[in-house]
Amino acid sequence: VYHNGTPLPSQPIKERSNVPIQWRKRVAFHATLQPFSMNRFDVQIQKASFPQPYRSIEKDIYLSNKNTFIKISGKTGLIDSYMVSGVEYATKNFAALWVFQDNEDPWGMIDNLYSKNPLGSFQLVTNPKKIAAITAEKSEKISAIRIVESGEVLMTAEAVFEYESTVAIVQYNLNKFDSTFTIRVRIFNNLKDRIIKLLFPLGFKAENYCGKTVFGVQELDKTGKETVSQEYVV
Repeated sequence: VYHNGTPLPSQPIKERSNVPIQWRKRVAFHATLQPFSMNRFDVQIQKASFPQPYRSIEKDIYLSNKNTFIKISGKTGLIDSYMVSGVEYATKNFAALWVFQDNEDPWGMIDNLYSKNPLGSFQLVTNPKKIAAITAEKSEKISAIRIVESGEVLMTAEAVFEYESTVAIVQYNLNKFDSTFTIRVRIFNNLKDRIIKLLFPLGFKAENYCGKTVFGVQELDKTGKETVSQEYVV
């Protein structure tokens, strides 16, 4: 990827489909947009060697840049540390999937508090044959956590979890240039009258809990009741 003839940090990333034909290609790159103007980027395709198979991970995964440190546990598949400029923002088992009792009412007219008495949490799949079946991999020599993308711009770790008859594939997309990262969760849900929640235990005490609304920011309930926000919470 080039901007005004200058090469930018970039890497090809996986297509949206698993079917092995020539799908639309995807590329990630890092650039600074110029204000009040159109920004043009030129992409050149070059042949490269066939990528190595996904790496199975038996130990912790670390990512660090000039001000960010992230640790993903090789035992649990969860984030154990997220530090920015020396400040810890997460505790162990950050972004874990927990299961709570629910009912048939999808509108929440009766219950709006699910944070008490969890039934259990998703755990890493330990059976290699089951992992291969879930991820559609031909090889059965594969672990539940592995690196699926790694290049100049980002690194993506993927973990496979299960709870009873339900499985979840979680991807951690870690940016190599700033302190942001994204979490993508795909759940094949076979649970009845259960609610699945993604928990973020913070490494600090939050005095306020706010979320974006249509016309600004609103302070939200902190007792565990369900709340609704648009785009973000702070």
